[in-house]
Amino acid sequence: MSQLSGCPSCQGFNPPSATACLHCGQALESRPGPAPRWTVGWWALASAGVAALTLMACYGAPPCEDGSFDCYEPETPDAGPSDGGADGGP
Repeated sequence: MSQLSGCPSCQGFNPPSATACLHCGQALESRPGPAPRWTVGWWALASAGVAALTLMACYGAPPCEDGSFDCYEPETPDAGPSDGGADGGP
């Protein structure tokens, strides 16, 4: 069953296909229809992606293929005599 729309001038009810009020003749404004299905699906997919990125940023990355977190260890430079440390020579 289609919904009736109200006239802004006389508050009379009109069918959705009417372009002018059946009671007073006032032009009715066109109302946009529902959003296409692809936009709803796109927004759902985008929201899921944002949620996944937020959770990864808050809780860390997933484990490596072998179940450990060794693949995410930062590489440390070799400390040698040129670094000015305590082991740096005479």
